[in-house]
Amino acid sequence: MQQVTDMAGPDVERSTGDEADPFFFDGRDVRVRPCLFAGSRDLVITFTGRSANPPVKSGFGESYFMKRRISAIHFISKANHWWQSPELGEAITRLNEAGYFDGYDRKTLYGSSMGGFASLISSAQIKPNHIILVSAQYSINGTVVPFEKRWREYASKLQFDYDDMSKGLDLDCEVSAVVAPLFKPDIQHIKLVEEHRPVTRVSVPFAGHNTARMLEEAGLMQHILRELIDQRFDIRQYRKDLREVRMQSSLFWFGLAEALIAHRRMAWAGGPAAIAADMIVKGARMRDASLQVDILHCAITTACKRRDLAGAEEWLKALIDRHPEGYATALAAAQVAVLQCD
Repeated sequence: MQQVTDMAGPDVERSTGDEADPFFFDGRDVRVRPCLFAGSRDLVITFTGRSANPPVKSGFGESYFMKRRISAIHFISKANHWWQSPELGEAITRLNEAGYFDGYDRKTLYGSSMGGFASLISSAQIKPNHIILVSAQYSINGTVVPFEKRWREYASKLQFDYDDMSKGLDLDCEVSAVVAPLFKPDIQHIKLVEEHRPVTRVSVPFAGHNTARMLEEAGLMQHILRELIDQRFDIRQYRKDLREVRMQSSLFWFGLAEALIAHRRMAWAGGPAAIAADMIVKGARMRDASLQVDILHCAITTACKRRDLAGAEEWLKALIDRHPEGYATALAAAQVAVLQCD
């Protein structure tokens, strides 16, 4: 376990973001990098979420806070351990003893999915003013959330020694949750948090578990995050702004298509699925490769159901260009081949 000797407090500026920048704490499971700016009266403590290839190099939202000179302390998980490590509490204790949490007007905890769980479970120890959750998780422990099926592979490998929300959750701070209102898995997690304390829901309809990505694609995420940190978020204005721009998001149309499919309205789903796929083909702002594959595959499936061969072939070509190998591409190619033979 390594701890750097630079104990810069909140009034000392340090240049960060460089790969060689030292970590305050660097253990087996957890890294902590403070990125502090003189004059910043806000401190944001972030936690990384699940990653395909952990550990990620940067903290959650690190570039955003750097550009705006907002002091931040980034907790970076070295594996998808859902923060089930004694190092989380140990690092917080060391930071507290070194004065890293002192001297700020507001302290905000910020995390998405697995990182949202860390924000909740560590809040009693940090005592923030505000917790901002994106597609939050209360737990992935099957005995606590038997409804949660998505992360069973990870849960089967963990010992849940740091999963008691009744002890970990601070009951005095404000909690805001960015969540899709009709996406039952995430809503169930929010309801469990609400059993402990009130939660302000920031609804992102039809976003599924991709709430932040949808808001980013619509051009709203950075603005909303700044207002939430400043604790001047206007829910009515947000709803108005979202209504005006959500149709510019491929994820909105994709989410609408998936919702219709889930309600056995396959014929109705074709239109939204086609719009989402066309936006991807034409270079939509949404750059997540796996989501592009999902959107194109959904459009191909609904096109085949409608016997729209031209559309299916166009979107299959786009899918092959982006992801020439893989199960989704092979399945889509088989679906189109069947339609071509009819």
